Amino acid sequence: MLQNRSSVIFALVCCILVNYTYSQNIHKDIELISEKMETSTSVNLEVDVKVYSKKGGELIYSSKASAFKMGEAQSKTVLADMEFIQTTDFELKIDHDEKAILIFNKKHTNSSKNESFEFDLNKLKDLFNTNENKSPSVKLLSNVSNIKKYSITGIPGTKEILITLDVSHIKIISVIYEYGTAKEPGQYILLNYTKFDFNTDLSSHFDLKKYFSIVSGEYVLNAKFKDYHLYTEK
Repeated sequence: MLQNRSSVIFALVCCILVNYTYSQNIHKDIELISEKMETSTSVNLEVDVKVYSKKGGELIYSSKASAFKMGEAQSKTVLADMEFIQTTDFELKIDHDEKAILIFNKKHTNSSKNESFEFDLNKLKDLFNTNENKSPSVKLLSNVSNIKKYSITGIPGTKEILITLDVSHIKIISVIYEYGTAKEPGQYILLNYTKFDFNTDLSSHFDLKKYFSIVSGEYVLNAKFKDYHLYTEK
């Protein structure tokens, strides 16, 4: 029931940074995007996700992901059949494949876990800082019309990470993870950002009346979800 089968992909879609100390240039470019995301009233990302068994190997997973954030407390993540919604008062987890909805009232429970996208980029800076004795190597492979492509190597378990940024429009274009070692190839993951919008009206994504209402103290699902199983903090 509502198993987080996509948690790894969720993490990868937003793991777009390396430690800021790796390169002054990438630090400057990432900081520009980070500041834009932090100061915008809203952020909307859409990503095409493809996972291969290895570079040049079999396609083993393909999906579209989207993320929305409005203000400090409201965020929504969608990946395939899964939705995770955070508002000031509620957390919703929706599995359209299993036809199940979890509703947590934050006033009544502290046990729920936020599984939505991480938008605070500063919290990601230590993600790849797994080897204190050897800093990863960052190379600027190309810079054409402020479209910059960086290569990051020297991270244990990862052969290479390629990050492409549009510095002029303050956006991420793509991230590619090639896992494995020189002797043993690992998964090859492509994240293509098809939307990277700021300051748009996302209020409709956080209208919880689309999902449920509260009648006499009880949750009642919207007619659209009449066949779904309802789980709550009670």
